Amino acid sequence: MPALTYLAAGRMAAVFAAAEPPAETILRLARQAGLRRREIQTLTWGQVDLVEWKLCLPDRTVPMELDLAMHLLPLGEGKAPGDSVA
Repeated sequence: MPALTYLAAGRMAAVFAAAEPPAETILRLARQAGLRRREIQTLTWGQVDLVEWKLCLPDRTVPMELDLAMHLLPLGEGKAPGDSVA
């Protein structure tokens, strides 16, 4: 079994910066909110609370870090609640 490796915050920031949309959003949701693939695929703007900094999933509520909230804020402009985030 391969050894697990973790990227330091600075290296992760470089990964985010190098990623193109929507890959950056997908990576941030996975890394910063701990969302699973299916949760990312089905996440809609109606589930994103940018006032309370949380993601309201069907089975749980996930708090967002400020960095993730600030990334999502401009992406959500003009989106309908049913629109996909990623």
